[in-house]
Amino acid sequence: MVRIRPGNGINEIIYLQLIHKTFSDYLISGAQGSANQASITLEHTFKYRVLVPNLESLNDFFKHINKYIDYKIMENQKLTELKDLLLSKLATIEN
Repeated sequence: MVRIRPGNGINEIIYLQLIHKTFSDYLISGAQGSANQASITLEHTFKYRVLVPNLESLNDFFKHINKYIDYKIMENQKLTELKDLLLSKLATIEN
C-alpha cells in the first residue's frame, strides 16, 4: 500500500489521473509474481508520469466553465418562468 501526498493545491488533478483506467493498466503492466500474489514496485509506480497543468491556465479554464454554468442556471430560470407563464395561460384558456 502506498499513500501519495501531492502538494501545491493540485490534489484533485492528480487524483483524477490516478483513478483513470490508464493508471491501473500501467500498474498491471509492471506487476511481478503470480496472479494470486502479484506485486508492484514503488519504483515502477513512481515512474508513472502525471500531467499537471499550469495553475494559471487551470484558473482560466475554470473561470470559463463557471461562466458557462452561470449562463445555464440563468437560462434554466428563464425557461422555468416561461413554462409557468405558458401553463397559466393554458389553464385560463381551458376555463
